[in-house]
Amino acid sequence: MAGIGISEFDSYISAIINIHQLFSSQYHKDGLLPWRPSKEHGVHVLEFNNRYFTPREFCGSEDSLPFGKHVDPYGVLADRTHHNGMHMEDNQVLYFEYGKDEEQYVYFINHHI
Repeated sequence: MAGIGISEFDSYISAIINIHQLFSSQYHKDGLLPWRPSKEHGVHVLEFNNRYFTPREFCGSEDSLPFGKHVDPYGVLADRTHHNGMHMEDNQVLYFEYGKDEEQYVYFINHHI
């Protein structure tokens, strides 16, 4: 997303930098990754991505994994793997459930999403 010379967009970039600096001050020295806005054609741009896909250049020769039916019931995301990258193990979301059985043994259940 680019503001292309719109002053409000540049002020939003400055605000994002200030928010990042505020959060960074709450962590140890290397606790939060550095952030700098990208530039294209001499103007600031904001780049967005999602956790569903990994860019192909980072995947090597690995195969894309299928999406779970509950994540992509209509195959929309699966169709986008041809254009947006690959769905890898690091892109899968896992939920863990904590519980105790009758004998008070603690267990965790991995819910693959």
